[in-house]
Amino acid sequence: TLNGREASIKLGDIVPYILSSGGVGGQVQVQREEVGIKLEINPTVNTDGFITVKVEPEVSTIFEFIGPDNNIPRVKSRKSSTTIRVKDGESIIIGGLLSNDRKQTLYKVPILHKIPWFGEKIFTSKNLVERKTDLIIQITPRIVVDNYTGIMKTNRMRSFEKNLLGKSEDGTAKNSELGAVELENTSTYEGIWNDTSSLPEQIESDEE
Repeated sequence: TLNGREASIKLGDIVPYILSSGGVGGQVQVQREEVGIKLEINPTVNTDGFITVKVEPEVSTIFEFIGPDNNIPRVKSRKSSTTIRVKDGESIIIGGLLSNDRKQTLYKVPILHKIPWFGEKIFTSKNLVERKTDLIIQITPRIVVDNYTGIMKTNRMRSFEKNLLGKSEDGTAKNSELGAVELENTSTYEGIWNDTSSLPEQIESDEE
């Protein structure tokens, strides 16, 4: 992502469920619940080279179904928020997002489980599965330098412009021709320095 821009990642499911049915024309109202993992990151590059990262992870799961018909999902959510200052390439590890999921499965033998008195006890079985998980998130921010952003003016470059291009104290070029020199196919400072073979002749002509 760009400097100072928020990035988000969502990994999960959208669970639809019927909230109500019937009414005029037999209309059915369906709601959707989004569950899963959501991660929001907002990095800021400081002038000293460090990176300040704001991280907000969120984990949500369906714990159980409630309601008269047991069709409304009950969502359990865990969210954390932190701001960390790290160097370029250092890793950030966030843990402690514990979850305890319980899933119950009901098995029934067709027709036989409807026998009065003993059908439900003999031909019906329940299986309860409990799972504990700990989510660990690792983030490694890196600064990506664009090689085509242009030539940065270093102190050596400013000295070159002041001495050879004849800049005045107010920063304007005394020689308009020298100030309009075009630099072609030069991607580094040394390339600019070596590409000034024609400057001495122009300087001598100015002195004359």
